[in-house]
Amino acid sequence: MVAEGMVAIVWTVYFKYISKDFSPLLLTAAGISGLCALLGFFLPESPRYYFGIEEYDKCREVLAYIAKWNGVKNWEDPHFDAEDHIFIEAEDIDGVTSPNGTKKQVEDTKFDHLLDEEGNRDGTTK
Repeated sequence: MVAEGMVAIVWTVYFKYISKDFSPLLLTAAGISGLCALLGFFLPESPRYYFGIEEYDKCREVLAYIAKWNGVKNWEDPHFDAEDHIFIEAEDIDGVTSPNGTKKQVEDTKFDHLLDEEGNRDGTTK
């Protein structure tokens, strides 16, 4: 709503004090919109999106790109806690799938003995 109000103010000032011709204003707006549309092709997808669909490697790539762009020197790839959870695929009666297209996954506690104290996979049984 604030942006719409600002647009109305800019139009009013433009047509009252600068020019009665709408073409320069229209071309400027179209140029800015076109520039934003072109830049949209070069921006990476949000790391939150990749994390949400369980694409952790792509999420790390985007975070590394952002860190490089921001000038972070000692970047280390993050480890996501969600990767350590052990899931089993459940039979899904209503046909709903997870965001990455696999069957619905549920956490199963009977495999917790495969995790160490911090919840990481240690590869041994206790």
